[in-house]
Amino acid sequence: MGNRATRQETCDAVCRDKFENKSSDFFYDPLASFRVNNGAPIKSLKKTCYSKAKTVWPLPNHELPFFPEFPIKSVTSEHSFNVISVVSSGAYGKVLHVVHKEEAKNYAMKVLSKNMIFKENLVQQVKVEAQIQVMCDHHPFLVRGPFRWQNKRNLFIVTEFIEGGDLQQLWQETGCFHEDLIKIYVAEIALVLDFLHNAGIIYRDLKMENLLIDGNGHLKLIDFGLSKWLSHGDRCDTLCGTRQYMAPEILRLESYTHAVDWWSLGVLFYALLRGKMSLFCQSEKIR
Repeated sequence: MGNRATRQETCDAVCRDKFENKSSDFFYDPLASFRVNNGAPIKSLKKTCYSKAKTVWPLPNHELPFFPEFPIKSVTSEHSFNVISVVSSGAYGKVLHVVHKEEAKNYAMKVLSKNMIFKENLVQQVKVEAQIQVMCDHHPFLVRGPFRWQNKRNLFIVTEFIEGGDLQQLWQETGCFHEDLIKIYVAEIALVLDFLHNAGIIYRDLKMENLLIDGNGHLKLIDFGLSKWLSHGDRCDTLCGTRQYMAPEILRLESYTHAVDWWSLGVLFYALLRGKMSLFCQSEKIR
């Protein structure tokens, strides 16, 4: 009995010693397999207060995100093109006028910063834009996008380069259009919207600036940045678009359907016919 008590006292003493000295074989260490040479855990796995944690930007190169919609290894890359000029530049990236070195063909290259995409919470928006671009690439009144890829820092989307400018520029120079030309333009836009809606897509940013004029005088719809997958009968409630083209239900913060695209077409039709917008409103884009 005395020996048993002595052994128990000895065991208790050892346990107390390990507890007081925080012995590694007394405590379960969930980070043990991630420790480097039995030292400190890998930096990204250190314990943090998650309620106060905040991502630090920019992210290191090795932690930048991967987008499965954009190939990593591609025959075509940024090195396949010569840059002619910067078409436009914004918070998330820029659009370049480029020429393919082998084809000697003009393209528009959109370069998007991965850091800015994540910082502004635009991941899903960019994914949807890429998916729609691929699926709708064959329509005659949609700009074609034959190339896309990614590197550590950026996403690249290359589309055909439309040299005729956009409908907004032509409208500002011309004012009222002839009715026969308006009929053609409205019909082409209606065909595009009908195609997108039947494919389960709501466009949500129809405006003159997003309609380019090709070498044959036909319209090409661009920029799916605010588009969304939406089945017939479903509704969405995101406040987005360009104010002067936005349907009343969007401005009233109500849910809406594909019908808002047809409202935007009506606004555009009035402007082409009368040479002015129906109502004065800031042309500020909302996201």
